[in-house]
Amino acid sequence: MHNQGHPFALLSPFHHHHPHADILDNPTILHCCPIAHLIPRDPSATAYSDLSFHAAGEYLDSLQFWWHIQWPQDITACAAKAKTNNTIDINALKYAALILNYVAATAAYLQQPHKQDPFPSLLLFTDNVASRAWIIKGAKNLPEGKALGCLQDC
Repeated sequence: MHNQGHPFALLSPFHHHHPHADILDNPTILHCCPIAHLIPRDPSATAYSDLSFHAAGEYLDSLQFWWHIQWPQDITACAAKAKTNNTIDINALKYAALILNYVAATAAYLQQPHKQDPFPSLLLFTDNVASRAWIIKGAKNLPEGKALGCLQDC
């Protein structure tokens, strides 16, 4: 359905009994989205990153954009001791790198918008099973993973 700037109503016979009826009735909340958000398609860009206990980085070839960050000293100190049950796990650092990848790609698209792709999508690659799961459904067990999840929600 083509949206001409007007939200379409999502109504049912049980609409007013629905626990989220106030959201459905709120005229400031659009109940539609671009079709590009709904259909499977090739990603606009692909991001690969790598990291160590000392630094992380990524290169987005299609965006001609890269970033590199050296972890602060207190993080590297804790990460080096993670094997002895200190506070920072490599999984959390990999999760942080995925979030940084997303933020960097967003910044790159904002700096150089692509008129032919007004709704870009990003495919993030990781070699870490835990960070892959966290980026999809959030971290529940690791305290630093939960904190990064709050950042991801922003």
